[in-house]
Amino acid sequence: MTFTIGDALVAEENRKALPWLEEDYAHLARQLARRGADIERLVERAAAFRVSVPSWGVGTGGTRFARFAGPGEPRNVFEKLEDCEVVQKLVRVTPGISLHIPWDKPDSAAELRSIAGRRGLFFDSMNSNTFQDHPGQKLSYRFGSLTHTDPAVRRQAVEHNLECIELGVKLGARSHTVWIGDGGNFPGQVHIRRALDRYLDSLHAIYKGLPEGWRMFIEHKLYEPAFYSTVLNDWGTSYHCARELGPKAFSLVDLGHHAPNVNIEMIVARLIQFGKLAGFHFNDSKYGDDDLDAGSIKPFQLFLIFNELVEAELQKVPGFDPCYMLDQSHNVTDPLESLMASAVEVVRAYVQAHLVDRSALYDAQERNDALLALQTLKAAFTTDVTPLLAMARYRAGGAIDPVATYRASAVGHSLIELGRAAPRQWSALRSPPIAAICSCVAVTGRSNRHCPLGRDGSGRVPQSGWASLSRLLRVDCSARSGPGRTEGLADPGVKGHPAAASHERSTGHEGRRSAPPRIGCGANNEGRCWRRWPAPASHRPGRGGTPETCAPCISFRWMQRRRTGQRRAARPRAGPPAAHGGRPVRGCGLPYPFQDG
Repeated sequence: MTFTIGDALVAEENRKALPWLEEDYAHLARQLARRGADIERLVERAAAFRVSVPSWGVGTGGTRFARFAGPGEPRNVFEKLEDCEVVQKLVRVTPGISLHIPWDKPDSAAELRSIAGRRGLFFDSMNSNTFQDHPGQKLSYRFGSLTHTDPAVRRQAVEHNLECIELGVKLGARSHTVWIGDGGNFPGQVHIRRALDRYLDSLHAIYKGLPEGWRMFIEHKLYEPAFYSTVLNDWGTSYHCARELGPKAFSLVDLGHHAPNVNIEMIVARLIQFGKLAGFHFNDSKYGDDDLDAGSIKPFQLFLIFNELVEAELQKVPGFDPCYMLDQSHNVTDPLESLMASAVEVVRAYVQAHLVDRSALYDAQERNDALLALQTLKAAFTTDVTPLLAMARYRAGGAIDPVATYRASAVGHSLIELGRAAPRQWSALRSPPIAAICSCVAVTGRSNRHCPLGRDGSGRVPQSGWASLSRLLRVDCSARSGPGRTEGLADPGVKGHPAAASHERSTGHEGRRSAPPRIGCGANNEGRCWRRWPAPASHRPGRGGTPETCAPCISFRWMQRRRTGQRRAARPRAGPPAAHGGRPVRGCGLPYPFQDG
């Protein structure tokens, strides 16, 4: 089963927001008309804009200090496609995906490409990874990869990049991005000039392997993970290397890979002028490579960057064909929400740049009127184009308000409210007791007034609640909304389940669900639902049975650990027992009572 947002839910949320959108859109149209701008043409430009999402961006990021995993994180590239589809379905400007290898290496490239195509997605770029070691890797990249002093390590890194390109051809990608963390942490550790020579030699070997129509993007970064000297540390070095390689090599700009207060828009203008601008990794930062949401810290800088890009677009500069991608690390937000918000901000800056009165700006520049030139840019930047962007999404079939629609239909208003207001209760939803909760609700179709899944007038779980479970557990729960709807439930207590036979043999009880079980939802008693589960006493831990596959026993063990303060040992994220058939609760390793089928 897969998770997605239904068209009906998007349409319903749009219906609620459409009256204010039409009013605000009409007002903005009159405002822009007074300035000589055609709002309909701007809507077309906004709808045609494209920015790719990184496959690694749909999961929780982290820092070198810690990583805090969130619920429902994707565990493989196919689940990442599910999340990328959700983002694209709501914002309608992110059909492209950038893959990181070997993180996203599939067993079958044809299968992955087919699934992406069915979801309306495609792969635009490949990214190699030689900044860390991987399982089964023969030689280590601890002291460098493409610039390592050992030729064998350099050959291994080159072969990895060529493997990425070969996979990209099968997936339909057209570019390959190379970023390395090579450098030194101490003075004298690295011979600075020789390291750059070795880097160029390695890049030449990769460049020769580029297929026809492909481009190579090299990405510079001032520091980190090397803190004293980085081999490819700035745009000048990147431009030199791209020029040395040939016409298919370009310099990629990541907004967080510069020193604080660097004039990035000037770097953009220079690379456009030299014909070597590959594109962008959009994010934002306060101090370093913070990888914050685009436009969250310095929106005016983002606008000024697009001012240079739009001018090159309007002037049809030869060879100007940049690729845009979001590259962020989401530590305290829902990754999908951050990706949606960032995509909106990037399109906002693009449209605002189209509002610049170029004639007035050029005239002010020629007359050296600094204040008028600034005011001309500020007039475009301060224009609120939110209604224009929303109308472009609405006409393309997306959401008027992507984040609000996502929270209402994909995550569920009740779960979001619970998760933001009461983190301790939200953590209970990711614990084993949620298995018993979901199993009970799926069978009875009802919830009490404290249930985080919500309830309608008849006491049943509303559609948004089932969508909440789908997102939380990565299982389609929408079809299990009525009493007695037990098809596909991986619950040993449900008669007919594959695990029910062993349950009956060990306990002497048939799985019974003819009457609703006496069980609470756990929202107001911190997950103590197991106390009211009508499980036979003989099936408690230590008294026989198969507690490893029994939801009540899982809950019982969890509560015992919680009450005694016992810490759970770390478990590998392995698949669930074959007899169970369910996916593990994220970060736990214990199965929850649903089947994927």
